[in-house]
Amino acid sequence: MRYLLVLLISCLILISCSEEEEEARTESAIDRATKEVATTVVERIKTPLEKAEAVKEIEEQRTDRLEEQVQ
Repeated sequence: MRYLLVLLISCLILISCSEEEEEARTESAIDRATKEVATTVVERIKTPLEKAEAVKEIEEQRTDRLEEQVQ
């Protein structure tokens, strides 16, 4: 009788653990999707900023060269 009870409890524990793993997989899929969206958004924001910084640097170099020519 005890053997059957232990077996039943073990089965219940295993079943409950497998459900938690499925939930964890679902969460990880949601996390992956969130990370992909976040990466895309960051790239779309970062690209114009990097271009603007590059233009600013080029303009500063041009201004420095003009100032050197004036002197």
